[in-house]
Amino acid sequence: QVLMQIMYLARFARPDLLRATASLTTSLTKWTRLHDKKMHRIIRYLKATKHYKQIGFIVDNWHDIELCLFTDSDFAGDNKDRKRCSGIFLCLLGPNTFFPLAFVSKKQTATSHSSVEAEIVAMNYGVRTEGIPAIKLWDVIRGYTSVESETSDSESSCSSGSSAVTSDANEEKKLVVFQDNQ
Repeated sequence: QVLMQIMYLARFARPDLLRATASLTTSLTKWTRLHDKKMHRIIRYLKATKHYKQIGFIVDNWHDIELCLFTDSDFAGDNKDRKRCSGIFLCLLGPNTFFPLAFVSKKQTATSHSSVEAEIVAMNYGVRTEGIPAIKLWDVIRGYTSVESETSDSESSCSSGSSAVTSDANEEKKLVVFQDNQ
């Protein structure tokens, strides 16, 4: 029960706890004294870092803000099956703006043969699950498309009565993707 409360906290406010708690949740049915020690260490870390806060601020004009996606993968993160872990972080960035939107730490479903392959898998997962849905939402927020045109199946279902605002020709950049290639 305590582990699930920490997992809830990690998912919404403390991304630094996400991977540690996720790895413990995979062992709920096979709990041992080693898992007790790991859980105790997480609780000690929580106590020592209770002043940590997730901060976001938006100061710039929305034309100066970019939607940025950061992706990465670790090296053979799981000792049992050598599967890697994908890390994804989505935020709004501008000259004076930083606002975190989403963060994901997920074990990859297949064993990668190289670091490059694992990085590509992480980027693919990040763009598909966080990036593309965020672009659609960002376009609606910025007024480039209407909600009706996002939910319609075809262009013809958007009647002439709906006023969908289109973007300028120079507003091509939708999502900036950063990939760590160490």
